Amino acid sequence: MADTHNLKSLMFEALYANNRKIDLKTSLISLNRDTVSLGDILCSDSKYLIFRYSGFGCNSCVNETAAKLTQMRDELHCINIIFLPYYETLRDMIVQNTQSFRNRFPLYLVSENDIGLPPDKIHASYLIFVDDGKTSKHTLLVDYSQTDLIDMYLHMISKKYCN
Repeated sequence: MADTHNLKSLMFEALYANNRKIDLKTSLISLNRDTVSLGDILCSDSKYLIFRYSGFGCNSCVNETAAKLTQMRDELHCINIIFLPYYETLRDMIVQNTQSFRNRFPLYLVSENDIGLPPDKIHASYLIFVDDGKTSKHTLLVDYSQTDLIDMYLHMISKKYCN
């Protein structure tokens, strides 16, 4: 029963996060300590898949999702993949869990740990698609016990936007 309740909660949160404006003024800090706004990296004529995850959660779960994104990179060739983890400091982001994918995907610290979407309030891990530079679409709250859903989600995004 708890699994059904958890799934319903995740589905509701994902639906609530869809078609929301992302806060483009959000400050991001790169691994090189450069500061940019989210609006500086999200162009209206490009497609993005953003992975938000807790840096202090399950490292192997995050690594597994990163590995799936790496494996799907060719299928997702038309989409820019960006990692925006929840960390308190840049040092935490550098030290925690970034070695395995640091050079594969752009990785930014979100200054206020909030890009304006409801899952940020609870530091939930999620994937969102953006193709207009400002609106969240196809939100998937990541349940690491349901990795097959992540696979299905990535295949759906690939088929819908990259074929």
